[in-house]
Amino acid sequence: MSDALQLAPTEIASFQARVLAWFDQHGRKDLPWQQDITPYRVWVSEIMLQQTQVATVIPYYNRFMTTFPDIGTLAAAKEDRVLHLWTGLGYYARARNLHKTAKQVIAEHNGEFPDNQIALEGLPGIGRSTAGAILAIAHGQRGVILDANVKRVLARYFAVEGWPGTTATAKVLWSAAEQLTPDQRIGDYTQVMMDLGAILCVSREPKCSLCPLEDRCRAKKEQRISEFPGKKPKKAMPVREICMVLACNQEGEYLLIRRPTTGLWGGLWTFPEVEAELLAGEIENRNWRQVSSSFAPFRNTFTHFHLDITPVQAECTVPSTTVASVDEEGTLQWVDPNDLPEIGLTKPTHHLLKLLAQCDEANFKQRSNLHGPDMTRTVHCSRYKKDLPGLDTPPMPGPRGEEIFKQVSAQAWEEWYKLQTMLINEKHLDMRDKDARRYLNAQRDLFLTGEPVDHAEGYIPPEE
Repeated sequence: MSDALQLAPTEIASFQARVLAWFDQHGRKDLPWQQDITPYRVWVSEIMLQQTQVATVIPYYNRFMTTFPDIGTLAAAKEDRVLHLWTGLGYYARARNLHKTAKQVIAEHNGEFPDNQIALEGLPGIGRSTAGAILAIAHGQRGVILDANVKRVLARYFAVEGWPGTTATAKVLWSAAEQLTPDQRIGDYTQVMMDLGAILCVSREPKCSLCPLEDRCRAKKEQRISEFPGKKPKKAMPVREICMVLACNQEGEYLLIRRPTTGLWGGLWTFPEVEAELLAGEIENRNWRQVSSSFAPFRNTFTHFHLDITPVQAECTVPSTTVASVDEEGTLQWVDPNDLPEIGLTKPTHHLLKLLAQCDEANFKQRSNLHGPDMTRTVHCSRYKKDLPGLDTPPMPGPRGEEIFKQVSAQAWEEWYKLQTMLINEKHLDMRDKDARRYLNAQRDLFLTGEPVDHAEGYIPPEE
């Protein structure tokens, strides 16, 4: 295969005129990153659009821009915040490189994106095609792109044999892209080439009858559209297996561990991962108690292998503060599935936390229906040390709610509720803050067992 296609000037001019005329009439011009164009906005969109469809990217892009409207706010953000906003998009190295690039542009380029190919390619996560898109769309300079959409259009138009991932095929496609890229209307040309691949020249069932290049397309003439671009050679995907331990404390919170910043799921939070043969020892070492699991095994597929995950549910038999006290580097934390912090989560962890939240809600409703207001219950109250009417329903989802339901009287809970409200108001507690919630939980447990608690000025203990 020749490393280059030699295109006649008339063929180049015809190609450019056809696609630009189509763009004027049908091209996308109202995408979020096409408004208020800046190098920063274009760069973020290009990184998000790598291996991800436009419809998926739009809501993520809008949230990202609302949170980080400029490169300065992104550079100053914590990585957890960046990864949190990326959760669900996948390929998290993109987010980490985005954060690194923002810091580098602030430190080395005075907060201004470079306007030349070499400097752009020197930034983390920016390759030849992404740099070309930034130059063309944001700076109006001649930049050449060859993303997956453009590869598909050119491979079919010229009937370029071979998988674009090989060096030889890539050289031919880059040669075609270089020759076809115009000096004028460079931003429109860049956008239309991406549009053609995303809207008409799609992988399956392309809309050839609507394409401005149909009568010149060699794959169409030869009736070989499905053969281009060439497929990546298939090889068996290895399968790995792990158990994810969903360890729950008495507050209904679950333990998450932060993965190392490099490697698979770098910097993201996940449930503890254990190989099946080591599971029993791990549970014993951590003072967990395994309970029956509500969730079936499932598979998460990466580029190079399948990961089969078996969720294992466990209860923590020591206080969560004891477990957290060994965490000196911020690599452990307890989270409430119904009130998640803004952190980056692995896809399986995000999936399981959603299921846990749904289970909590379902169990809470089931218990509420079982113990309706017409039923009379008596419990030996842990605060007043005597038998008293119990609560009608568990006061909260999770194990702690069940425990309170069994051990605390309706009177004691009502008194705690009054005291809690006064503590929040008098101490100006922000219930969005995890430390504030932990403080109140500790005060609650002391109060409900009859121990001394912090004083609230407006609280009047009942006469016994």
